Amino acid sequence: DRPPPAHGRAWWSPRRWLPEPRRAVAGVLACTVTVAVLIVPWIVRNQREVGVLAPITTQGGFVLAGIYSSEVTDLQTSDWGGWDVILVLEELFGAPDEATVDARLRQRARAWITSHPREAAWLVALHAVRYLDTYWAMDDRMDTQTPTGSRMLNGVVVASWWLVAALAIVGLVRLRRAGALWPWVPALATWLVFLASGLLLAAATRYRAPSEPVVVALAALVLGGWRAPERSEP
Repeated sequence: DRPPPAHGRAWWSPRRWLPEPRRAVAGVLACTVTVAVLIVPWIVRNQREVGVLAPITTQGGFVLAGIYSSEVTDLQTSDWGGWDVILVLEELFGAPDEATVDARLRQRARAWITSHPREAAWLVALHAVRYLDTYWAMDDRMDTQTPTGSRMLNGVVVASWWLVAALAIVGLVRLRRAGALWPWVPALATWLVFLASGLLLAAATRYRAPSEPVVVALAALVLGGWRAPERSEP
């Protein structure tokens, strides 16, 4: 017997949104192998070069300590939700090597987060505002050149992002209502991974850029007048 059509399943049913299990497992395995082939040689190289296990980078401490700092929690400054470069440089100039300064900064970041849980949560909220560009604040943008040093270009960039994002939400709703969302699951998962990285770590919009094609593609559905195909009655 053939399975019932997707539109006849409850919206919470995984089979309505996800690909067939075998295809899903095969895709995950293929991605895992590809990532391993790309990353493992880098891990070996880092071990030989810096003498410590550094699976991806020795910059984690620089990011964490700069991001999670009391200096970037104040909305009265233009670098709110940004990166405390002074803190990082002070630690950098006093360390004998890159691996040491990375370890020191990681420890410093963990200690700050542990002792300032409310401020850490506040920073995550500020990261969301910056990452998703849900603010105007042209004076702050000019001070930090986010995204450019031109007030006019900044206004155009922010307004265009808001427009495309709104269209993408409409496209997502249309796909969901049509029961045609499951082919988009890998793309949406990728976008969510970048979102999580932006909220917890660096919130600059340049880190959002690799995931923006997903938003543009969803908006294109609306601009192109996409509609769910008509389903013939059995």
